[in-house]
Amino acid sequence: MVPSRLPRRTIMAFIHKAPAGFLGLVEDMISLMQAPRAEGEDGPGVAHQFAMDIFAHWLVLMLLLDNVWWIGGIGAWELGRIVQFRRGVRWRVSVWGGGDWWPEGMWEVARQFERFRG
Repeated sequence: MVPSRLPRRTIMAFIHKAPAGFLGLVEDMISLMQAPRAEGEDGPGVAHQFAMDIFAHWLVLMLLLDNVWWIGGIGAWELGRIVQFRRGVRWRVSVWGGGDWWPEGMWEVARQFERFRG
């Protein structure tokens, strides 16, 4: 095994230093992503959406670590799930809004590169 370069250590340190409350919000959202939603359901609050937005930005950095054996395609897989979930939600209060979202754009770029990687 080759020792980690400094940027890789910095990126991975985020998850180890994240407050338990933040990780709880992310876990709640991941559970919500897996559960069927009723039509007109209010959905999660602003804090949950902000936590997921931060997590999605961090996952973009994980895309840059695609040659690390213990990460593999986890960043792209998880970010893809968030992108699909975000596209499908219509909450009354949404911090995500419409238009361009950087993590989604980066996921799309990574997906296109993977198509031609071959």
